[in-house]
Amino acid sequence: MKYSYVLDTTLNQTEGLDPTDPKIETIFIQTPMMARNYKYYNDIVFLDATYNTNKQNLNLAVLSGISSEGKNILLGISLMARETTENYIWLLSELKNLNDGIEPKVIMTDFDASMC
Repeated sequence: MKYSYVLDTTLNQTEGLDPTDPKIETIFIQTPMMARNYKYYNDIVFLDATYNTNKQNLNLAVLSGISSEGKNILLGISLMARETTENYIWLLSELKNLNDGIEPKVIMTDFDASMC
């Protein structure tokens, strides 16, 4: 089961934390600028993740988009213990919940099986 907590009032930041196991399964962070960018540039969202590239062996998922000037912009970041379908569903649900229900119109990925 996933739990969401707002960790900081200046950031859109939530984590999936099971109270019986304090290890973080997922964490999503969106700065105020990222939230503003998402509000205006949610047409196409690119979602890609690294694989265990930090000392905590967490996957870094990056949500990015394209501004009206054609520049790449960051819309949010997430750290996940595992790249599972459940964690990606949680991530996209949090993106929607923290942004007044706005859903991406198109999501582009690298066709990772858990993302599809």
